[in-house]
Amino acid sequence: MGAGVDGAGAAPRAARAGPVVIAGPLLLAAALSAGHAVVATLPDGGRVEWRRGEAPQLLVLPRAGEGWTRLSVRLTGSADNADEVRAANDGLEQPLTGIRVRVPWVLLRPELRVACARALFRRDWR
Repeated sequence: MGAGVDGAGAAPRAARAGPVVIAGPLLLAAALSAGHAVVATLPDGGRVEWRRGEAPQLLVLPRAGEGWTRLSVRLTGSADNADEVRAANDGLEQPLTGIRVRVPWVLLRPELRVACARALFRRDWR
């Protein structure tokens, strides 16, 4: 009988589990890579995304008839942020119903920042 083979001709269990043991850490490393986004959904349907090394951003669906100014007031608290929100969306002429738009973290109202952080880090309630 050869080394590493049992009486039935099967390899020992540890030898068969080898690829699984190696795959686990590789999958974890891939999940933590810079390209992977952590995504969480807010109760109102908004989605917050955070990529390692970048600031989180909120992705929301515009309401019917909502342009950059109204959307900015609703999410940032100021119409003055409309141009920056538009720029964060590649200068799109108007928000489109059914298409999520990005709102940068630095522009969000403070209470929305808290809601986003809590959604991203549900287990960390310090």
